[in-house]
Amino acid sequence: MLDTKHLFPITLSSSAPAYSAIVTAPIIVSMCGLWSIGIYLVAAALSWYVSTAYERNTAVHPDRGTVYSWNTGAFAWLNGYALAVTGIVATSGLAYVAATGLLSLFGVSSMTAALILGAVMIALAQVLNNISLKVTSVVQILALIAHIAAGIALIVLMFVADQAPIQPALTFAGIIEGLLIAVFAFWGFDTAFALAEESDTGAPRTASRLSIITMTITFVLVAVVISLYGIDAVVTHPLVVIAVSLSAMMALGSTLLPTVRGVEAMAEKHDLPNLFAHGLKAEVTTAVLSIAILMLVLLNEGFFYDLIDCLSIFVGFYYAGAIFAHYRNGAAKSALGMFVLMLAVTLAAGIYMLTPTYGNTVFGSVSGVAVLGGALAVLGVLLYLVNQAVKPATHK
Repeated sequence: MLDTKHLFPITLSSSAPAYSAIVTAPIIVSMCGLWSIGIYLVAAALSWYVSTAYERNTAVHPDRGTVYSWNTGAFAWLNGYALAVTGIVATSGLAYVAATGLLSLFGVSSMTAALILGAVMIALAQVLNNISLKVTSVVQILALIAHIAAGIALIVLMFVADQAPIQPALTFAGIIEGLLIAVFAFWGFDTAFALAEESDTGAPRTASRLSIITMTITFVLVAVVISLYGIDAVVTHPLVVIAVSLSAMMALGSTLLPTVRGVEAMAEKHDLPNLFAHGLKAEVTTAVLSIAILMLVLLNEGFFYDLIDCLSIFVGFYYAGAIFAHYRNGAAKSALGMFVLMLAVTLAAGIYMLTPTYGNTVFGSVSGVAVLGGALAVLGVLLYLVNQAVKPATHK
């Protein structure tokens, strides 16, 4: 069984705090300036509430801490799909960032080398998970050490800042988009609940909330430093580069944990082929899919990054699913309001993504992020319909 000291490193690494901070803070700061602090604090409060929902849902229905098991019908299936897509695509992004970052430390800038190294990292992370989660936990301590070192470097930078703070004009669209990006940055705290049945009582709650607190401090610190000191000085600092690379690398195995657990749960209830109900086959399949998506870099690097950018919509959707299940499991009526709020923020951010200047690619007059997000959503609906058509009547 996993206790808090084992579960906390796994949960925190799943969020890849250094990586998430460097990816999200520059975007949020460019839209909100020092108001980014408030954006991150609101996102932390929402994440804390979602963590509470996960805790309650896991207590009522302890099935791998997956949002799929807590809902019913098409909504359950689409929540499970959103969770799987997020985990698989995010893992490919983490692998690419980890590989390119580590290679850059040795002066290597080969895309081919980065893709090979990224694929090997994904495979090794999954093998490590299969051997022992406690071993995985011990390895994650490396990321924590790098995280602390980078934090110290950022604090030093903050005190030597010599330029005016970045203060762009606030807009409603910027606040909404910044909020959803910030919520996505916290993504990963729910990993603790995916391991609830393998953990001591109360450990998932403690690990999840310690992770949220640690991430909040990290994100606020990075946002302040970027606002005061500039983006380039932060993202090019050697300690930050090392921390981001290790953060992304260590997140590979832990990010796939809830994905694999969700796939297993869906297969056991015949919403995916039965072969995925067995842990090893689900692990191999998710790893192979992540590697396949990683290879999209060969097609178009901007296309690949836009695919990752659209994931915040799917995170918002299945977090809303967790809140709705919390409401169905006896939470106060305020939970229904939180469900509507999460859906509204997700929808508003999705609409904002339609802007052609959003992201790295554009299709006609619509951003590539919106097109890719819409394509993944349509694919999910089609797969659900196919699943319902081939699913035996006795299991419907």
